[in-house]
Amino acid sequence: MGRFDPVVAQADFRQISHVRVVVHTMGASGPTTSDNHWSIFLLIEGVDQSVRVNMSADLDYDDPTGELSWDNHNYQTSRSALKVWDFPVWSGVQVAYIAALIVTLGRDRYEMSGGGSGCRFWVWTIIRDITAQSYIAANSPQIL
Repeated sequence: MGRFDPVVAQADFRQISHVRVVVHTMGASGPTTSDNHWSIFLLIEGVDQSVRVNMSADLDYDDPTGELSWDNHNYQTSRSALKVWDFPVWSGVQVAYIAALIVTLGRDRYEMSGGGSGCRFWVWTIIRDITAQSYIAANSPQIL
């Protein structure tokens, strides 16, 4: 996974058609992990591409700060998806806007909860932030 580079991400002027929330299967759960993971895909307008915005626990459990990855993909639907919610984006919203919002609000420095979990709440928080900017419908956080 690509580590989040705020300079590069905030210079990505591709337009987004949808914000997609995905629940992925992660295989069987263990003593310190759950069996699923939540992430966000920014679907690029007019092409079969996306940017996966993903907050995950650092493998070093001594530091609760999550690791934000920001990855370009030549697909819009993950093969590991168990559940998907699509939120249409108002016209003209760019990848750079979402990146700037995450940085401005400090969401790139998220503190995970114990045991490496917290991705679902982080995703919900980002959806709430995107909604507050009127980039997606006002009821979007309640749908999750």
